[in-house]
Parts: sequence; C-alpha cells; structure tokens
Amino acid sequence: TLRIEEPSSEDVFKRLVIDEKPWEFFIPPEEENELPDGESDPRQSFQAIFDSQKGLPRPREVERKPSELLCATREQGRIRAILRNLHRRSRSDFQERGIRILHVAFGILEWKEKQGSEAIRSPLLLIPVELDRESANDPFKLSLAEEDSVLNPAVEVVAQKPHQSHG
Repeated sequence: TLRIEEPSSEDVFKRLVIDEKPWEFFIPPEEENELPDGESDPRQSFQAIFDSQKGLPRPREVERKPSELLCATREQGRIRAILRNLHRRSRSDFQERGIRILHVAFGILEWKEKQGSEAIRSPLLLIPVELDRESANDPFKLSLAEEDSVLNPAVEVVAQKPHQSHG
C-alpha cells in the first residue's frame, strides 16, 4: 500500500473520478548518499543539517507538480519498489482471474462489533484503479478503471444490523 499525503482526498477524488484524469507519483530525487537498502549515510544527514543551518539550499530539492501524488514514504527506491509490486500484482490478477485488486480508498469508518471489543477501521469507498506506464523508464500513472466504485461491503453489513439500546 501507499498512503497519499498530498493533495487532499477531495482533490484526488475530483481529478481521478470526476475529471477522469490520471495521477502520477512524486518521486523524490535520488540522494547521492543513498545506500542499497534505502537507508542514508548518517554523515551526509549531518552535513545536510549543517548546510541548512548556514542557509545553504539542500541539494536537488524538487517541487511536486500539481498532477503528482505525494506519498508518506519518501525514499525513492522504496516508492519505486512498491509501485512495481502493485503494478505486477494487480495486472497479474486481472489477466489471470479478471479481478481488480487495486483500489484507492476514500474515507475511514472506525467501528466496534460489540462494546469493549477492539476498534475496526474500514475504508468507506473503494475506487478501482489501474497502475500503468508506457515503458520501464516512464513514471507510473494511476487512472480510473472501467468498473463501478464499491461501498465497502463490511460497512453495508454494519449499517444493516439492528441497533440495540442499553437502556
């Protein structure tokens, strides 16, 4: 999964569902000090702090375009790996079984099956999407799939249960 931090869920919904325009993903520039496992060289981090205190610009900072989604994960390698995995798995399931497994979730409902039980978090609306790109060097594009949006079935069951009063 990838958690989107920017833009707002309303903006994501409007562009994706209402305007039917694709989103791209903001990929931060690769840090020169990035290690193979996605971790950073701590010496470089200290240098960045030192430079920022002296008012020097951080190297290779890039602005996010209005058509790009900013993910909570900020490591370039990690974002690319997650996108490749999501693309591969969703395409494979659709080709082999005709099932769309890739969705963007909007809204979260927190509920309990019974008083005192652990809270359950469920997405309210699931929008089927496709993740694709022209070539291995092009950015992934997230676009609306030609299928109906789904109100989470678990939410429908909870909404239909009769409410008990403890009076």
